[in-house]
Amino acid sequence: MKISTKGRYAVRVMLDLAKHNTGECIKVKEIAERQGVSEKYLEQIIGVLNKAGYVKSVRGAQGGYRLVKEPEEYTVGMILRLTEGSLAPVACLETDAEACDRVDTCETLAVWKELQNAINRVVDGVTIADLL
Repeated sequence: MKISTKGRYAVRVMLDLAKHNTGECIKVKEIAERQGVSEKYLEQIIGVLNKAGYVKSVRGAQGGYRLVKEPEEYTVGMILRLTEGSLAPVACLETDAEACDRVDTCETLAVWKELQNAINRVVDGVTIADLL
């Protein structure tokens, strides 16, 4: 499994919003400058976060974005699953995967399940507040 820039930047956006929270909305341009990421790319990512209800957008001159919840209520896993989809290391462990013909005889399935559990434990065990 490889986390894309979309997933990594989404975590960075959420962390940036938490870190620079003064009660005022934060503009994408400011986040892009601090993170060294294209403003246009961040707008796409923050659109996904906004649609999911992770951030709130406010229009107008004083507009921008802010977190909807407290930083401790967002795990890295939540953000990555939103932007990346499944974090399963192999296709047969995807949520909607069809049962593999070899499921009853697969010698490697236990390894992939253990890897998936380890990934979930790590990403679900770290919150944005922890990263602050």
